[in-house]
Amino acid sequence: MMTGASVFVVGFRSYIPELVLLLGLASPVWAHEQNVSQLGLRLDGVRLQGELSLHVSDLARELNMPAEQLIAPAFARHETDRLRQIVDRYKLSADGQVVSASIEDVRLADKKHNLRLRLIYQLPRRPAWLALECRPFPASRSHQVLLTLTEGQRLSHRVLTWEEPAFFWSTTLGEGRWLIARRLASAGFGHLAPHLLFLVGLLLLGGSCRWQMVIVGSLLAGEGVGQLLLHGEVLTFSPDFVGAAVALSVIYIAADNLLAREGWDARPLAGLGFGVLHGFDLARGADEVLLSQLSPAAARLWFSLGALGLQLALALAVGLVLARYEPLRGARAGSLLLLAAGLWLFCARTF
Repeated sequence: MMTGASVFVVGFRSYIPELVLLLGLASPVWAHEQNVSQLGLRLDGVRLQGELSLHVSDLARELNMPAEQLIAPAFARHETDRLRQIVDRYKLSADGQVVSASIEDVRLADKKHNLRLRLIYQLPRRPAWLALECRPFPASRSHQVLLTLTEGQRLSHRVLTWEEPAFFWSTTLGEGRWLIARRLASAGFGHLAPHLLFLVGLLLLGGSCRWQMVIVGSLLAGEGVGQLLLHGEVLTFSPDFVGAAVALSVIYIAADNLLAREGWDARPLAGLGFGVLHGFDLARGADEVLLSQLSPAAARLWFSLGALGLQLALALAVGLVLARYEPLRGARAGSLLLLAAGLWLFCARTF
């Protein structure tokens, strides 16, 4: 038989979960990790305004200061320089030029849970496109940025993360897709310096036209396999490893040319093997390009077409030169230059 005290204890225990929930809700909001910020941008001709909402808990953790100090009125008036450190990490560029924001107003919102900053961006002219890259809290890689961009009747929403921090917006509605496609193709051209050096090294010793086509085809096949493996999430490597490996491939092919002797020509195998690593590097280059109106698959396609077009054009040019002049005549000097370039790339990508 249960006494009155026992009934009270049993009844009290049944309410413990609700009490814990109430205590959690009643605790200060900065005691909870939020890991979300909100950025709203509105473009009107040459005028670009923004409103950035930062949670107190995120700011307190990043600035290493008490949350109570953040919500004090004096902080909003006198500590805008510290806030600018965070604002500058929301990196905005217009037509390729970085645009800085001025903090016009700072106020508390949402029952002192957030600091809301009003931003003004000074644009010299109406931009053809805007690009944004956000990694505001390096210590918290799970942080997300909820982005809203408005231009007239056009509206776009995006969630930016540490792995996908970039956003691209074309301000020309009719030409937007072609503008992005041209930019992706151009980025494919601009990302290819080490890949082109490796291709030149593969072709430097010459050979018949058919043999050179085999060499180029093996390299392109390897690159295609690497891109498929990465985009299909079958196999992946860290960007630092891939960058160093691509630079080492240039060093390898230069040294192989310098030490070349009569016998079996292994350049197609070298192109195929190292091409896989080059494919990983190209795939990461495509993912780094800022996107919005194209799907990731279409964006990667345009980027890859730009890369493929430049490699084929270079292979054709090198083939024509080697067909006219004796290949071995300048192979040694060219290989020495490739070796120096490969060493420089390796140091630049490693240290």
